[in-house]
Amino acid sequence: MRKTFFIMTPLLAKVFFLMVSLVCISMPVSAGSASDKNAEIVKKEAEQNTQFLLAHVLRKAKSLQDVYGDFSPYGAALFEDGKVRYIWLAKPGEMIADPQKAIPVIRQTLRTQADAGRVLSTAVVYKYGRADDLQINAELEYISGYAVVVGTKVSIDNEQGLVLGEASMKPYDARVFVNDKKEEKPEE
Repeated sequence: MRKTFFIMTPLLAKVFFLMVSLVCISMPVSAGSASDKNAEIVKKEAEQNTQFLLAHVLRKAKSLQDVYGDFSPYGAALFEDGKVRYIWLAKPGEMIADPQKAIPVIRQTLRTQADAGRVLSTAVVYKYGRADDLQINAELEYISGYAVVVGTKVSIDNEQGLVLGEASMKPYDARVFVNDKKEEKPEE
């Protein structure tokens, strides 16, 4: 009797997973059981990946503030391989004249990547508020449609640099991972 060995490559593993997923999705399920669990898994994955991206962008904001004394809005994208890449409209250390006009441009750049299926999660990061009541906002989105904005209170200390404080999270209307093809235009 001849034994045959099968080698599972990463591509074959993805194809196998996709096939199994399609079979599972097409099977009827009793009310609430498997579909609820799948929804919970997707939500947990979205939360974990956006928290991972949030940690990266907050570390970057602290680094930029500590090294250059300020920063302009920027974007970040989480790719399937776990790498985080940044989008700059101004080089680190340079300031944009009108940061509010930069935010829609950053979103559109990230949306182009999202529409092409290249990224799992995105963040748009900017300062919000006055010097005495400053926070860093991170608009976080995930490919599943999960979207939140996290506002982190900050203060600037002469010895410690940027000090991160209390954070709050609120649901947010997705602007990067959206189904319609309407273009968001920068505000004039």
